[in-house]
Amino acid sequence: MRIKKSKKINEKMRLKLILMIVLSIVFAARNVSAQDKKPLNFSSVEKALLSTKTTAAEKNALLIEGVNTRKITFWLTPENEKKLRAWGANIALLEAIRQNALPFYLMIQKESNTLTKPIEIKNSIGMEFVLIPPGEFQMGIKKEEMEGRPYNGQPLHNVKIKQEFYIGKFEVTQGQWQALMGKNPSEFQTCGSDCPVENIQWNEAKAFIKKLNEKNDGYKYRLPSEAEWEYAARATTTTKHYWGDDAERKLWQYYAHHAEQSPAKVGSYLPNAFGLYDVSGNVWEMCEDVWRRDFANLTEDSSPNLQGDPDFRVVKGGSWGQSSNELLISRRNDVFIESSNYAKGFRVVAMPIDPLTEPKTITIDKLNSKATSPLEITSSIKGEVKVEVFIDENGQVVSAKTISGHPLLKEKAAALAKEAKFQQMSADGKPVRVKGTLIYTFK
Repeated sequence: MRIKKSKKINEKMRLKLILMIVLSIVFAARNVSAQDKKPLNFSSVEKALLSTKTTAAEKNALLIEGVNTRKITFWLTPENEKKLRAWGANIALLEAIRQNALPFYLMIQKESNTLTKPIEIKNSIGMEFVLIPPGEFQMGIKKEEMEGRPYNGQPLHNVKIKQEFYIGKFEVTQGQWQALMGKNPSEFQTCGSDCPVENIQWNEAKAFIKKLNEKNDGYKYRLPSEAEWEYAARATTTTKHYWGDDAERKLWQYYAHHAEQSPAKVGSYLPNAFGLYDVSGNVWEMCEDVWRRDFANLTEDSSPNLQGDPDFRVVKGGSWGQSSNELLISRRNDVFIESSNYAKGFRVVAMPIDPLTEPKTITIDKLNSKATSPLEITSSIKGEVKVEVFIDENGQVVSAKTISGHPLLKEKAAALAKEAKFQQMSADGKPVRVKGTLIYTFK
């Protein structure tokens, strides 16, 4: 009996030792001790499951204990469950995660019966976007939140968001930047491809967006205005943070990565009520707006402010290295467009292109093949004239502008282009407007 009891004690001690090893691995990157009571985020669970220090059964048992005692900062979405199963999570662990997640509630679901577009979309390089409904809100900081400090978010004023829009579910990641731009400028590359891209300039973020738009994938991409960013970040709340006022500062650990040494993988913390992750903490997020000191004399318009010095733009949301005081939704700062640092990133707005308002650009050959009017003309003066045209969905030329060719032929080519007829333009079976270049050959 003594031998059996001794074996049980040794086994218990061995499990405790393994628990300490796994927890030290899990939190090594964040310099968190095994005694820390912070909840487990998704990255922590991933590291523990992929650890080779112990068996799969023991890892699952230890994680179940950790999930039950320390809680978690993520939900068991179908995508998360698929990843966890691939990493070795068993049914008992998945159930523990399901039971211990904080309440799941997406405010946008309340609006879904009035929205005609999908709530979530994904583009060709894997960027995910969430649909934000129209509405209005009080933008800026309340006097009681200022705590005697000279914040620049005054006065509080009403803003109307008149049109729904898509905004990035996550900050743009290093992997997405690499896929589009061919290199990774981030200081924290060891964080991984799912971490936010940083160490970039505002101008470089705009270059990334320009390349996105060159894909012509049905969406027009841009930076959010400051008003759009704050509206999306607040997600209908009126409190200091999108998770509440948090006077005792107990809830931020579920929602915001801050007061740390480096960024975290996007989506490691709980999202706001619109389903957006990391709008507080992780990295500052750049907006389109030119910086202004305050909100004096503003209207309800949500479009970006472009008045002032265009070399300085607005950033919002705070970063991984700041205290919780700096994570107020109303907190704002400025950034020089040619400066870069490892606490600054961005997320992107995507606006669906209406084919009847946004022209589709097509190649010269394709446009010329659609022409039903002759493009070759007998003339005493020989040569080619290129004409840029805008054509409506019925095949009628709305405008024509010559861009090259013999001066004496340009006027004739422009007149011919304005009278030209084309087959009906369509994409995916729907009529579209197009713009492109016609070539008239005078021979």
